[in-house]
Amino acid sequence: MDSIDSNSDGDGPPTPKKQKAQAGKKQKSKYKQKFRSEWLTNKDFSSWLSEDPTDPLKATRTLCAITMTAEISVLTRHKEGTKHKDKIKGISQQPSISNLFDKTKMQSADRKVKRAEIKLAAFMAEHKISHAVMDHLNDLLPDIFPDSSIATNLKMKHNKLQVVITNVLGVSEKESIVSDLKCQKFSVLVDESTDIGVVKTMCVVVHYYDSEIGRVVSRFWDVIQLFEESTADHISIICGPILKPQKMQLNSDPRRADRERRFKPPPPTSAPAEDLTTDYMNILGMVFSMCGLMMRLKWCAWTAVFCSSISFANSRVSDDTKQIVSSFMLSISAVVMSYLQNPAPMSPPWAALTT
Repeated sequence: MDSIDSNSDGDGPPTPKKQKAQAGKKQKSKYKQKFRSEWLTNKDFSSWLSEDPTDPLKATRTLCAITMTAEISVLTRHKEGTKHKDKIKGISQQPSISNLFDKTKMQSADRKVKRAEIKLAAFMAEHKISHAVMDHLNDLLPDIFPDSSIATNLKMKHNKLQVVITNVLGVSEKESIVSDLKCQKFSVLVDESTDIGVVKTMCVVVHYYDSEIGRVVSRFWDVIQLFEESTADHISIICGPILKPQKMQLNSDPRRADRERRFKPPPPTSAPAEDLTTDYMNILGMVFSMCGLMMRLKWCAWTAVFCSSISFANSRVSDDTKQIVSSFMLSISAVVMSYLQNPAPMSPPWAALTT
């Protein structure tokens, strides 16, 4: 360890030369200054000065472990040196350890407050409590727990509560559901609102087996706005994009992971004209059934079965066939109506053809 005495210092101004002692004169003994603890409280010395544990007449510079004579003049001269000023300037730019601990402690307290806000938001959402209650609860908690720093720093009213539920709890819950759906078979349930507004709202729910609780559950997935018709084809087109970004297998079959079931839109076709053939067949079937019951005409029962078959197959035939069958059945209905107006023994319409 280097040593600096009262007569030499590389950092300060030059020491005056000593005068040669004259012969015959008695030299006065110099008082040796010991290290004083008051220097440690001096703002000019406290950051870099310490007592030498091996010699009470020495002082130690903690920045570079240099010992020097414990005299105020030596300490002052060393403080004014260029080398010492450069060292002090570098240390002042570095954060102290105490400040780092204070910052860490502050971050830990802020994290506890955020954790309390999330738990409180989850409690409000689970028990379906009105968000307006949070405006009064936010002021009530610090009054009930004045000794709690968490309750004092809690700042959450109904607006922040809604944001926490939507952007924190909602995102976390959806990630949990996605992880379950990727390894479980599931079904999608939809329910459209019954309001009379211009824009309809449809709720999408996923139905799957939850292995953690050991039963089948239904979980909310999303809310969709319907601006057009709410047909099955249109709903299937809308439900596809809300499941696609999650990279889930829509067939939910781990044995066929390379195949994905897609929601295929219907082929574009022009709007068909209103077809009443099916309604005609249903009405005629009912008419002939009543005739068979009232008049005990067996051929009416067979005609009713024939009308029901045509009604069932109506969607599978061409438009020309529909028109021919419709005209034929209208002719038969005219015969039946005339018979009901003037009841008389009659034979089936095709009896004349056989004779």
